[in-house]
Amino acid sequence: MATAEQISTDELTAFVAAYLDAWNSFDASRIAPLVTDDIVWRDPALPEPARSVADIQGFMHASWQAFPDLRFSESEPRHLSVDGDTVAWGWQMTGTMRGPLDPPLIPATDLDALQVAAAHQRISL
Repeated sequence: MATAEQISTDELTAFVAAYLDAWNSFDASRIAPLVTDDIVWRDPALPEPARSVADIQGFMHASWQAFPDLRFSESEPRHLSVDGDTVAWGWQMTGTMRGPLDPPLIPATDLDALQVAAAHQRISL
């Protein structure tokens, strides 16, 4: 795993592509190599942070059930940055809420977000 000081734009670009692919493939096993065992995943759709790969995979499955056409893409304009031990990237989520989501989420069809992570502790580059 690289530290932020060692992360190149190419490595962050490859990580973001793999992250988006993990979601868009509907294959939760693809997230495992992208996060560390001590992950603390905070998401407004979760009542408390996910603290394991299995927790994240469960959230992914619940999201896919609720949004069967869920898709993630890079934000427009593209945003990638590294500052100390923090990396950030922009993404967009689209999908139609067709099923239950526990906990309930506002039925968004289009969401722009900025993902921020501590590179040395939480993601695997």
